Amino acid sequence: PCLEVAVYTVHAAHAAEFPAVQAAMHARLRAMPGFRAAERLRGLDDPTLFADHVWWATRAAADAAAAALPTLPEAAPF
Repeated sequence: PCLEVAVYTVHAAHAAEFPAVQAAMHARLRAMPGFRAAERLRGLDDPTLFADHVWWATRAAADAAAAALPTLPEAAPF
């Protein structure tokens, strides 16, 4: 398995609606080959801090998903 970890800060003006954006992206990832599981995280002390943990079957599956992201509408906010 391959674990992808992404940590990022969202502009404060968009932080309140970002969990829905993050959820839509994770829904899209679930349909990709090699997807195993995902976890969405948000900072306790900093509401603009977010993280994604995404488990892939292989590094190749993670790399293929990363290569496809620029073409996905759900990835535009990222």
